[in-house]
Amino acid sequence: MRRIALAFLLSTTLPSQRLYVDAAAPPGGDGTTWARAYRDLGVALQQANAGTELWVARGTHAGGFAVPAGVLLLGGFAPGDQRPTQRRPRSTVLDGQDSQRVVSLGADAVLDGFHVVGGRADGLGGGAILIQAGAPVVRNCSFTANRNVQGRGAVILVTGGADPRIEYNLIYGNLGFGHNIDVDGAGGVYEHNVIWDNVENGIHLMDSTASIASNIIGANTGRGICDVGQLNAPSVENNLLFANQRAVFHYRGTDFQTIDRLNALPYARANLAGDPLFAGAANADFRLTAASPALERGLLTRSTDPDAGGASRTADGDLDGSARPDIGAFEFHHANLTVHGAPTPGTTIQLQLDGASGLPAAVVLATRPAAAILPRYGTVFVDLLGPLVALPFGNLPSTRPLTIPGTVRANTSFVLQGFAASGAAGTLGNLIDVRVR
Repeated sequence: MRRIALAFLLSTTLPSQRLYVDAAAPPGGDGTTWARAYRDLGVALQQANAGTELWVARGTHAGGFAVPAGVLLLGGFAPGDQRPTQRRPRSTVLDGQDSQRVVSLGADAVLDGFHVVGGRADGLGGGAILIQAGAPVVRNCSFTANRNVQGRGAVILVTGGADPRIEYNLIYGNLGFGHNIDVDGAGGVYEHNVIWDNVENGIHLMDSTASIASNIIGANTGRGICDVGQLNAPSVENNLLFANQRAVFHYRGTDFQTIDRLNALPYARANLAGDPLFAGAANADFRLTAASPALERGLLTRSTDPDAGGASRTADGDLDGSARPDIGAFEFHHANLTVHGAPTPGTTIQLQLDGASGLPAAVVLATRPAAAILPRYGTVFVDLLGPLVALPFGNLPSTRPLTIPGTVRANTSFVLQGFAASGAAGTLGNLIDVRVR
């Protein structure tokens, strides 16, 4: 029965017009399809105009890159992927090779899903990214081993009145000089980032109206956040700061060593101190564990955007019957789904669902992704209005097989999302968007 139902649910999606980039593609491509992808990201960017989407396959691109205004640059795809939900963010590498700035981001451009490494800037600064205008977005990226030899912003420099959104990023192991994120004569929103174990200060503000919220900033050799400008008018809320070597916060000439002094400022509230209890920070695993003080302490939101791991941004991680965001890039939940095996016609893949031991759970299978908030449980990422199948899993942790019918065509896609419950409480987990190869 489930084999028949799965065959009924599977569907194909036709890609819309965009440019494709794959470092392993044959030479001579014009970017119009995955089969004709550009090999060189720099060449593809030269062909892009405002409104262009560039889908970039997993692999490494070395050099420095200028993203034109209004261009959407998405990383983490496997060649042939048809939807952004099928990609694996942070698996496409942009490498400055310790010789140049990695990205200059134009006004209203988007950088989403890249691992940015080896940036080295002088002069103005911005070792990994320079933002000088407009309202660009940096989302779902990771940054490590970036530095400045002059200027400010070893990882990101925001200047020139820009108003970016920097969210769901992992910033760790960067090499310093001029702070890690430097906001100079600019504003923007800096939310749900992890800024961990870097040389120098986490975030530095000069003449800034930045909104800094729901970040984890810790184990840096300098201060967590620095407010050094008399004209600064920031907002600092719901951040967790821990073990920054110089101070929790620097306020216009004075180091604050306690979180209470930060929260006493007129623009600050509800900031926390304490070990975030990551799953494995030494291995760059910044997911939260069940005892983390960051659980259920983030700013309330109605956003349906997923967290850095593809799960609901709002989930009832402590199973108390109410759902609110956690602080940091990852949301703690009890329905973590992974898929093992090659999804090809006629094969059997394994669905593994992990969470608190003993919780009853299920996985919903549908034809396409969607996004709708279910109060108390989080965001459901599968389309509930189309055909779907519920696959019971028993109690967590659990694994079960799923056979893909032999009649299914290659490049057919379906989506999966787990759910775990405890009485009236429960959590929705991460989305898995499967493409049959």
